[in-house]
Order: sequence, then structure tokens, then C-alpha cells
Amino acid sequence: EKGEYNKVLELIDLAIEDIKKPNVKDRTYALEKLWDAYERIKTFYTEKKKQSTEQLIDEISEGTSNFNELLTDEFRHLTHIGNQFQVRHFETDKIQIKSLKHIDYLFYRMIAIIDLCLKSI
Repeated sequence: EKGEYNKVLELIDLAIEDIKKPNVKDRTYALEKLWDAYERIKTFYTEKKKQSTEQLIDEISEGTSNFNELLTDEFRHLTHIGNQFQVRHFETDKIQIKSLKHIDYLFYRMIAIIDLCLKSI
């Protein structure tokens, strides 16, 4: 667990370094690294991603059912984005993200959920 946690931190550090760079290629790379960190966080408790994610959301929500529901939806939306857009997968059927504004939006949305997760792990 400690090694995996450190790998997540390493990916986040790389992502933060690259999101500050002005060109699309570096910032796309930053978004990809951040999404990799997110995917690793989702299996922090167990290799079974769904079960581990549910446990993580339970930890974060601290017994507040409305917040649990909000986080469940956010995790689902972010996973969908990662699968639909060229964030983690770069097949031709994925939607390419060309705008720096869009990259920044997704980056900061993702970093917010990752920060929340790390505070609970």
C-alpha cells in the first residue's frame, strides 16, 4: 500500500509540473498522469475496483448519505470522461481534447477529487 501511495504522489507531482507548461502536448500528458493516479487510487483498498471505490467513497463521505451519493456520481462521471475522451485511451474513436481551457478544467476537477481521496486514505 505504501508503495502504491508513493506512486500516486509521484504521478501527481509529474502532472502538476506539466500542467504549468504552455503547450498542449505537455498539458495533455499532465492530464493523463493525473488520470493514472485516479485509477490507482480507485484500487487502493483492494484489486476489485468497484468494491475498493465504494469503500473509498464511504470513507470520504463519513456517513453522510447525500455526500456519498454526490461522490458516487462524481466518480462515475470522471470514469466516463476518462473512457470517452482522449485522456487515458487514444484510440481513434475517443474524443480528442484540443483546448487548453478544457484540459485545465478537467485537470482541476480531477485534482480536487484526488486531493479529497488522499486526505481519507
